[in-house]
Amino acid sequence: MKIRLLVPLLSLLLVGVDSELRGQQSPRNEPGPITILLGLEEELGLTPEQVTRLKEIDVRMDGVNQPLVDRLMEIRSRIHELGPRREMTPEERALFDSYVAEARPLMREISENNEAAMKEVGEILTREQKDTIARLLKERYQNRERSGGTSRSDDRGI
Repeated sequence: MKIRLLVPLLSLLLVGVDSELRGQQSPRNEPGPITILLGLEEELGLTPEQVTRLKEIDVRMDGVNQPLVDRLMEIRSRIHELGPRREMTPEERALFDSYVAEARPLMREISENNEAAMKEVGEILTREQKDTIARLLKERYQNRERSGGTSRSDDRGI
């Protein structure tokens, strides 16, 4: 069961944006899940070969996803220029909706790319390493829950 949960849990990290960061910071400033895993190298007991393979996946995913992320950031910028949704005119809401529709396939493609990468990562890690990651992610989630979760400061979207 833990193994089946690993890919979705790691995928939650892959976008690089926690919901609390939306509208506050660019995803480019946040480490990706592989960078996070590499930061846990000692705790996970990663071998030199695993580190090399993880770095290769990370570089490849950056190359594949960066153009998509750049386009999303441009769309996000246009959305933020519109201001809070509750203050938009009908024309601005229509424009907002068109921006969101433009962003959806990009987000879907990034998600699919990330899921494929996480499956590769899952093939590289041992069962013990996966169990450790699952435990760490569970602790992170529980800590977030205890600290009150996340909140959105506005309703602009992406």
